[in-house]
Amino acid sequence: MFFLIFFFVNLLVVHTHQASDLATQTCDKLTSVKELCKTALGTSTATDMEGFVKASLAATTRVGGDVSEQIAQMLMSEASTAQESLTKCASIYKAAMDELKNSTAALNEKAYADVEVKLTEAMTTSKACEDGFKGASPLTEQNNKFRDYCNLTLDIIKTIKV
Repeated sequence: MFFLIFFFVNLLVVHTHQASDLATQTCDKLTSVKELCKTALGTSTATDMEGFVKASLAATTRVGGDVSEQIAQMLMSEASTAQESLTKCASIYKAAMDELKNSTAALNEKAYADVEVKLTEAMTTSKACEDGFKGASPLTEQNNKFRDYCNLTLDIIKTIKV
């Protein structure tokens, strides 16, 4: 019995170490988004690059969902003076979330070029949302974060396309 427990604990430790090595090695190659990669994906349990891309895409989708939620909250706020721009951003981010969903489907089919196209289309969302405000956007920080996560995922997908 002890041997079985030892075997499974050892297997788990080796698997976790391999995943950690993959995260470190991949993030170190991505100079423009290295720190974001380590922060967002340093604890990923992916043991291959495709799994790492899936983890990054999932993180990007979460960030996009967070922005969508924040927009919805701002729209419900009576104090919001940018209702029209926020409504446009809500529509734009809905389209971005659809693109991320399509990216996930394309990734599952190993259609890496399609993943890149769909991610790039989703990434333009943050700029379109930002440009829709007259004056300062209340979403600048969130739009930048979403763009950075899209860039991170694009950089990672490029490593497996080579």
